[in-house]
Amino acid sequence: MGERVLVTGATGFIGSHLVEELLWKGYEVTALIRPSSDLRWLRGKQVEFIYGDLRVEDVAPDDLPAVPEEAPAAAPAPSSPRWPPSTA
Repeated sequence: MGERVLVTGATGFIGSHLVEELLWKGYEVTALIRPSSDLRWLRGKQVEFIYGDLRVEDVAPDDLPAVPEEAPAAAPAPSSPRWPPSTA
């Protein structure tokens, strides 16, 4: 069994490709998705779904899988309006 990862944004274009890559590399993928999400790019894939929305705090931390502390995090791309990241 592979290492478990949590993906937010998995139903989007980039997120769905990230899920495919993670599955191909042997990870166990859990996706946090909104109830209204379109699952067309995730159908038929070995992905566990947790329904919720981080913006409205309806997801209990205990519902989320443990993620290793060394897990990489995403950062704004150079074209993002928040680039460069604030150092404050």
